[in-house]
Amino acid sequence: MPGIDLPNRSAADIRQDIIDQAEPITSEQRILVFGCRDDQQTEEFCRAGANVVTVRCMAHLQPSFLDFSLSRNYADGLLLLGCEDGNCNYRLGTEWTEARIARERDPRLRKRTDTSRIAMGWLAPWSNISDPAKKLDTFRNSLPSKDNEV
Repeated sequence: MPGIDLPNRSAADIRQDIIDQAEPITSEQRILVFGCRDDQQTEEFCRAGANVVTVRCMAHLQPSFLDFSLSRNYADGLLLLGCEDGNCNYRLGTEWTEARIARERDPRLRKRTDTSRIAMGWLAPWSNISDPAKKLDTFRNSLPSKDNEV
């Protein structure tokens, strides 16, 4: 049983979305965006050509999906988009997500998951960049070089 209820969507559906949205392995850092279903910002990232997996609310994003994306090499970095300006439409999505990634709220992000590869778009410095393409490029460039990885 999952730690978070997913209305009208199974965990298998979201895992398949991650696989479907994963960029092919290239020399460039691959970014996967998770966004809220009803948020205008998510639509803007889709129009900018981002690979986006949507969830009803960031509060529905199980930390295991983040670990799955990174540990299975579906992405080099994950950009999370909460509702703009922290005005969550359903729950305390951004607050709960922050606490889960900080491993302070159940379900917690696994210790093996590299949090430096996860950007929460509602927090600085990411929140200071309004253009989706620029935000993606800036995050991509902030990740450690693939040449430096073991």
